[in-house]
Amino acid sequence: MLGQHGMKTLEIVYVEAKGRQRVAIADKLERTFLHEFRAFYGSVPKANIQGSRKIELTDEEKYVRLDRVREILRNVSGEDPPE
Repeated sequence: MLGQHGMKTLEIVYVEAKGRQRVAIADKLERTFLHEFRAFYGSVPKANIQGSRKIELTDEEKYVRLDRVREILRNVSGEDPPE
């Protein structure tokens, strides 16, 4: 992927959420980040198949704090996401 898009470096940010009984928290966290990433950048990350279609949040906001997701995106990008 790096050579294909002319990138020379790749920064990885690991995000984790506290588990909840009978809740697929990793899936909810991924959907929330893809949803907010698309809102922030206009598309999902390149080569991301999971988020290629438009993602609507269902009950993710009960388990994942949107303000924290936006804060992480802002910190990583150095920009403010749209409200």
